[in-house]
Amino acid sequence: MGLDEADAVPVKMEFSTVPGLPPRYTIENIVFAPSPDRLVVQPANDDAELLNTSESYTRTILSKLSHTPVSAFGENFEFSVEDPPASLLDVFNINDDLNERIDETFDFVSTSVISSVSIRGGTLNITRSFQGGAARVKFNFHYNVESAAQAEDLLKDSFLSNYELAKAILQSYED
Repeated sequence: MGLDEADAVPVKMEFSTVPGLPPRYTIENIVFAPSPDRLVVQPANDDAELLNTSESYTRTILSKLSHTPVSAFGENFEFSVEDPPASLLDVFNINDDLNERIDETFDFVSTSVISSVSIRGGTLNITRSFQGGAARVKFNFHYNVESAAQAEDLLKDSFLSNYELAKAILQSYED
């Protein structure tokens, strides 16, 4: 990861109480959660420097393990909006005719709207959910690749850029 071998770097290991789940490692406020079919790299917060460091570490791992088959990668961001503006609530005004289709009394617990768009060489999946007066907006930037090298190239400068795009989309509801 570009760290000096002579420097002591604290590593926090967390073991799951669920049998079979691999441990998670935290290095410099970045969580690494390896499993047989994926590696999750998660910064502790949305600080720009930490986002860039997470991307750099991920690219280094892809470079060092260039022989490892990689078919896709994604970048995920999730936001919770406790008092959603009317423009965001409008997304959930859909013609749900469920009450006309069944002879039962019910209350809606939650509503979700999922959209997928082709953007920046990949697919952006946006899940907007409304439950209990709060909205959640999840952004998944998904990229299909044919190799670790291609993933490393596509990842360059994308993490912070995609995070900024997700924030801009979310902020556009406030206008």
